Amino acid sequence: MIMIWDILGIEPTNDISVIKKAYAKKLRIYHPEDDPEGYQKLREAFDQALNQAKNSQVRPVSSEEADDNNTTTEIPRRVDLLHTQDFVAHSSHPLDVFMQEVKELYIDFFARIQLENWQRLLDSDVVWDMEQSETLQSRLIFFLENHRFLPRSIWQLFDSLFHWSKQKEQLQRRYNEAFIEYMFCQITGTREMRYDFFKPVDGLDYDYFLELREKAQNALLKNDQEAAKLYLDIAYELYPDDPDLLRMQGELYLRIEKIDHALRSFNHILHIHPADLDALLYRARIRYRFEQFVEAIQDCEQILIHSPQHTDAQSLMGKCYVKLGNLDNAKQQFSQVLQKDLLHSEAMSYMSHVTNPTISGVKRPQQYGSIKQLWFNLLFFLLIFVRRSWVYFLFYFIVELFTSFPFTITGFLLIPTIWEVWRTFRVFIRII
Repeated sequence: MIMIWDILGIEPTNDISVIKKAYAKKLRIYHPEDDPEGYQKLREAFDQALNQAKNSQVRPVSSEEADDNNTTTEIPRRVDLLHTQDFVAHSSHPLDVFMQEVKELYIDFFARIQLENWQRLLDSDVVWDMEQSETLQSRLIFFLENHRFLPRSIWQLFDSLFHWSKQKEQLQRRYNEAFIEYMFCQITGTREMRYDFFKPVDGLDYDYFLELREKAQNALLKNDQEAAKLYLDIAYELYPDDPDLLRMQGELYLRIEKIDHALRSFNHILHIHPADLDALLYRARIRYRFEQFVEAIQDCEQILIHSPQHTDAQSLMGKCYVKLGNLDNAKQQFSQVLQKDLLHSEAMSYMSHVTNPTISGVKRPQQYGSIKQLWFNLLFFLLIFVRRSWVYFLFYFIVELFTSFPFTITGFLLIPTIWEVWRTFRVFIRII
């Protein structure tokens, strides 16, 4: 009996949810197709652990109780009292019951977008029944093809349970290829849109709004401005307080040079969500364009509070300082950008300008001669190189000191360092 807990990788327990989580974690290692023998042992351990847990939840019945009642105590089966009649009317098969619960959860928009509701639903025994697994996944995928508006976290939950990422090619052959591609876009977040800012609105068809929002996104990706404007306008009439819709609206206005309209859209977003980084960056760029440099710097500072590695915001701050004639602060911003991203093209370009004697008609104080400036730049890039490469050097010397490998082998450890030397040299040459 100890073996089953070793296989599951947990301490003995009667908590069914803990057993299921352990089984799901181990499934990633013992996949049926990759390791059928390991999977078989895992499945047997899982079944035994479940049976033991369920049996432990049965209260022992005394002989007197057995004589009086002539019955045995059974584990109560979970029943949704609100929909029991519907289940009986349609089917009592576990798969049908499960899919009915999926449909009912999806119909309730604000329940549908809560991760914990799907976690509870997917904890159903039928989900963990490997004999039903393939049929269940098929029915779920077919359902999702026509009911696809879910937050990314829920798509990721499906992926963690059913391992869709590991079987993308098989899924594309078996199901609608376009939908499978859409499904993986949702899992990876490449076209993610948020569900966090919806509020109850009487009579609002949320699915219709989400379909319009999605079509607007597709139209913008194709640069079909006319179609994008049509979808955005209709969606805005339905629900004007969605940050993602407003962001796309602002992007469209920027493309058609309606800058004032774009600024209103981004201000609307920041009224709803003051920490929206995309809206802050868009507004900062517009303010830079309108020569409102101090206000643009303030927006960039807000971005860096929430995302210190945001190189585009920091580079824009440097450009603002250049326009304000504060070249020392500008150089400081561009230096920090290049420390984070050595090949940031905008920072490289402006850094070369800042180190020149004049920039945009602003005279730079001649504190250093050209030779001293060259040495200053050389030292600056040497420090960047050391900051990016010290780990490689440390690892190389540890290997040299504590192993007896020949240089023909350890020399390969210097390849990352050589690559960093080349990258730093290229940037240095461009700037001087």
